[in-house]
Amino acid sequence: MRHLFALFLLVSFAMAACSDADTDKPVISDLIITPTPGQGMICGSEDSLVIAAMTGDSITISMTVTDDEQLSQYKIDIHQNFDCHGHSKVATADWEVIDIVEISGTSTSIQRTIYVPDSATVGTYHFSIQVADHFGNSARTERFSINVLNSDDLVPPTFTVTAPTALAMTLLLNDTVPADTVPFAPNDSIIFTGNLTDNLALGVGGNGRIELRYWRDSTSNVFQLYNLPFIEGTHFQSVDFNFMARVPGTLTVGGYIFELRAFDGVNNPATPVRYMITIE
Repeated sequence: MRHLFALFLLVSFAMAACSDADTDKPVISDLIITPTPGQGMICGSEDSLVIAAMTGDSITISMTVTDDEQLSQYKIDIHQNFDCHGHSKVATADWEVIDIVEISGTSTSIQRTIYVPDSATVGTYHFSIQVADHFGNSARTERFSINVLNSDDLVPPTFTVTAPTALAMTLLLNDTVPADTVPFAPNDSIIFTGNLTDNLALGVGGNGRIELRYWRDSTSNVFQLYNLPFIEGTHFQSVDFNFMARVPGTLTVGGYIFELRAFDGVNNPATPVRYMITIE
């Protein structure tokens, strides 16, 4: 569907090239979203424009768009924003809406209802509304987030981590750590042990997994060190984990955040565990 987005931009730019007679942007007004956007957590930060919706629900959009010359299009765009970004799936489907609609005149009222699929993967989604006029001028983009829950499974898994117990650690790269030193193993590796338990089979939905990721405490670039998926069709509700993750030798001196995460089959997240790792 991304070619539709490219088409939207190409049409706008082409129209803009044809004439410089109109540089006034169209305006979106009287915008009402139901359910009403409110406070929510998106990617670890508070966001005041979060729409809560369950699978099978609908989202209604009401707005007026105006332009001084001639309206051309409006576009509704919804796409996944899981863990900002990146995700694997089997049975559920990442919800996506790319809807470009032709409009005309200088003012029009728009009423839209968008249904959340029953099979939508749980998680946060970007949601934007754009309007362009006949000359390629664009209104200010209205941006929201949608937090989708699964109406058949609202219970997140329980994540118990037994090692490492210290949430702040210091590592010396290129050191050889004795093999019997817990939670460290040779070659600057960290041993993680614990248990993940859910109310349903971890394989139902196809998204169940345990993963370890990290990032420099001064940046937002996230890298994955470990991923254990639970294959669709497996029937266990509880699993013990025990794995060793080697700290990449390419890391430079400084502070890093290592985050151990777990998800059930529909992508409900367990409470993550974060470790502050100092590399010396």
